[in-house]
Amino acid sequence: MMIKVKVTAYATLKKYIPQIKIGEFLTLELPEGTQLKEIYDRFLIPQEEVKQVFINGLRAENDTILKEDDRIAIFPPVAGG
Repeated sequence: MMIKVKVTAYATLKKYIPQIKIGEFLTLELPEGTQLKEIYDRFLIPQEEVKQVFINGLRAENDTILKEDDRIAIFPPVAGG
């Protein structure tokens, strides 16, 4: 069975998913049982460039199993000065 999720990436990670416009999510159809870290593989996002990921507004771990209608937001480390 397939599920649909929405994904977006911010700042320096946006270059890996260029089809996402600012403030929008990309809808993906994935096999049931897909883990969060498989999103990184799909878009060739190096895991060391990912600092935090939120699913439906809650912090998530790489081995989290995705569910129908999840909204995934991927963030890099934030630099400041």
